[in-house]
Parts: sequence; C-alpha cells; structure tokens
Amino acid sequence: MSGIFGRLKSGAGKVAHGAEKLAHVKRIEGDIGNIRKQIDEHYHKIGEMTYNSKVKNESENPQIADMIAKITNLFQQIGFKEEEIKQVNAEPDQP
Repeated sequence: MSGIFGRLKSGAGKVAHGAEKLAHVKRIEGDIGNIRKQIDEHYHKIGEMTYNSKVKNESENPQIADMIAKITNLFQQIGFKEEEIKQVNAEPDQP
C-alpha cells in the first residue's frame, strides 16, 4: 500500500510543481503584455509629437529621442522576460 501512496504523493507533487511553473509563466506573460502597452503609448506619443512638429513647421522635437530610448529599453525588458520564460520552462517537472 505504501507504494501506491508514494506514487500518488509524487504525482501530486509533479502536478503542483507544474501548476506553479504555469502560474509563473502567466505572470511573466502578463508583464510582457504591460510592457507592450507602454511601448504602444510611446509610439502614439512619438507620432503625435512628430505630427505637431511638422504642422507647426518646427524642427524635430528633442523629446522624441528620449521616447525612442525608452522604447528600446522596454524591448530589452521584453527580451529578458522571454528569456525568463525559457528558463522556467526548462526547469525539470519534478519538485
């Protein structure tokens, strides 16, 4: 009988560990989604600034370079998060 209970306990541990991994990946994916929203907001602001500069016949707005740097940083953050997902998925399934 102890063999059955041992296998059940081991199986339950694997399921729990798998659920933890899945939850961790989902949290990271949520973070990536939030970062992508920030990128979209910055793209929108750049477009608006560029449009306003052109309409007013002004030279390029210096804030645009700052926005571009922020977007570049956000893309790097996404890369780190995607790497984190790979590491979580590469973990063994046993607790």
